[in-house]
Amino acid sequence: MDEAAYLTDRPVGGWAQLVTDRTLELHLAALGERLQRVEERLDARVEVLRHEVTAQIERGFRRQTWALLGVTISGFVAVLGALVALVGTT
Repeated sequence: MDEAAYLTDRPVGGWAQLVTDRTLELHLAALGERLQRVEERLDARVEVLRHEVTAQIERGFRRQTWALLGVTISGFVAVLGALVALVGTT
């Protein structure tokens, strides 16, 4: 057997390094499962973040509403006080 025939008869890394369709399918299936788990964890984190942001926005709206209500009531009381003072002097 000549050297060229010997080299072409065997894979470069040896038979143990040869990737078969089945091996490739197993590796791709394992990779797909890992990606699925990563996607599930990411979805869970996004859901938690969405709830946190929504709660923070609602707290901000509530705080802003109470502040606006306080200013509005104070303004009405001031105007009413001015009207009472004006009517009381005439």
